[in-house]
Amino acid sequence: MPIDTFYWKQNDTSPPLEVILRDGFGNPVDLTGATVKLYTRVKPAGTVKINGSAMGAVGNAVNGRQSYTPTAAQNDTAGTYEAEIQVTFGNGAVRSFPNDGYFTIKVVDDIG
Repeated sequence: MPIDTFYWKQNDTSPPLEVILRDGFGNPVDLTGATVKLYTRVKPAGTVKINGSAMGAVGNAVNGRQSYTPTAAQNDTAGTYEAEIQVTFGNGAVRSFPNDGYFTIKVVDDIG
């Protein structure tokens, strides 16, 4: 990761959120056979907006790179959201990124 804050404009479905999931040593996490999902909720600890939507790999799974493109409905409310990415590995182990809190997604009000 690290991402501090990612911005979308209200109702936009682009650009995609792109991250590289890394272990504690900074190496990309091998996501071969894993399921990767994005969760967001209104900050602080409010209503869930994106509830476990699947992310997609960018390139091969060993590079830890993931992408997510929101739907207009997932991005229709301006505000500040806390977010995390949850990985379920092929052996059933679950790991969240970041594991020490959340990153922020801000949806900025759309004029038109």
